[in-house]
Amino acid sequence: MQSAPPYSRKGQLGFSLIEVLVSLAIMAVGLLGMGRLMVAAIHHATATDVSSRAAQSAHGMAEAMRATATANVSSYSTAYGDSTLTGTEPRASDLKFWLDSLRRLPEGDGKIEFNGASSEATVTVRFTNCLGTLSTLEATHCNNSSDPDARKRSIALWIRLQ
Repeated sequence: MQSAPPYSRKGQLGFSLIEVLVSLAIMAVGLLGMGRLMVAAIHHATATDVSSRAAQSAHGMAEAMRATATANVSSYSTAYGDSTLTGTEPRASDLKFWLDSLRRLPEGDGKIEFNGASSEATVTVRFTNCLGTLSTLEATHCNNSSDPDARKRSIALWIRLQ
């Protein structure tokens, strides 16, 4: 009785070099796609975080104004770039705290405008953000513009006091 040799030339054993290279190319394309997806996810998460913190700041200022409940609530009116606040009354400390929290945002700034009657106000938070759900054209314009306002995003909160 004769046994078959351990390596027979009749059947193929293993993979050819071409098959290995094709499978590596397919895997490389898949990994590159996953890498791109992860970068996009990080951009969206960062943009969402900044927008969320801006909205929380606007809401916090609105609640501080409601809590004060003074007849002179319109004294909270402020414009972009205001940073020279003095005094220890609740209004000044509220505005100082709010403006300090806005400085933690990228180029964060804010304003409070009263809409005619002193019981209606708009709290606006402005910040720089070129990440997230911008279209390709918007992102290119945002990143390459020499106009600093092209990079600004804002969140406005309209409130009625009283």
